[in-house]
Amino acid sequence: ISALTSSGVNGPVVFTINAGTYNEDIYITRAISGASSTNRITFRGVGKHRVIIRDNYPVYLYNCDFIAVENVTLEARSYYAIYWYYADYNKVENCIVKVNTSSTSSSYRACYVRYSNNDTLRDNRIEGGYYGLYYYGSSTSFSNNYGHIIEGNDIVKTYYYGMYQRYGRDNKVLANRMDSFRNNGRVLFMYNYRCSGATIERNRILYNNQYDIGIYLYYANYYGSSSARTRVVNNFIGGNVSSYMYGIYVSTNCRRVDVLHNTVLSNGTSSSGACLYITSGYDHNVQNNNFYQANTSGSYA
Repeated sequence: ISALTSSGVNGPVVFTINAGTYNEDIYITRAISGASSTNRITFRGVGKHRVIIRDNYPVYLYNCDFIAVENVTLEARSYYAIYWYYADYNKVENCIVKVNTSSTSSSYRACYVRYSNNDTLRDNRIEGGYYGLYYYGSSTSFSNNYGHIIEGNDIVKTYYYGMYQRYGRDNKVLANRMDSFRNNGRVLFMYNYRCSGATIERNRILYNNQYDIGIYLYYANYYGSSSARTRVVNNFIGGNVSSYMYGIYVSTNCRRVDVLHNTVLSNGTSSSGACLYITSGYDHNVQNNNFYQANTSGSYA
């Protein structure tokens, strides 16, 4: 890594990581000269069950772009297994990402992406933390935290939030599965806070004796482009609900939200809750969804 940061690259580079447990990290805190979309630097394990990288922060990238990590287990000894800070166009694919699975502290986040753009998490198993994924932008000007792809991940054993996005723009959340949360109480699987232009499609959210909200949008498209739309399309939300459930919650001052082709099944025991709940906003489009309320205590579809 020191050679990379001091000398740079003039073509794509692949580091093959042989089987074993490595008590160290991929820690890069400066730009690598010559790195680009064609000259990507890849750390590739020989198998995600055979290669374990175990450290306080197994992948730590600051001000560093075009890094890929593939086919390894990333096991955090501290708060984050992946930390990207001002780090763009990076990827973690086909990995097992682990952070603390017993603590209830909100400091634990399996993946923490801060002030970064155009990063990809794809086909990973993400375990533990108070948050599974935590994406943080600087403000509603959306100068960062945009263009991310979160696709095909299993997000399990988190305590409260499966995914939290704050001040994000044009991020895509596709075909992920969230279930087996540790908290047998209130949970919030997916929370978009003051985001614009999000795409949330083909995700599967399963309650396992919890209650509260599946997909929560707050001030969606209130800031940013006046033509931006948020798409909530072809998702499944259901499972065993212990009290009330709001499957899709379109909250305060949301604008231009498309809710299409989703299936939401609620079987909670409380008279509160709904498969779809819209509190305010305008220009929403709700079509061709399956909303089924099995609760006989008075909840709404």
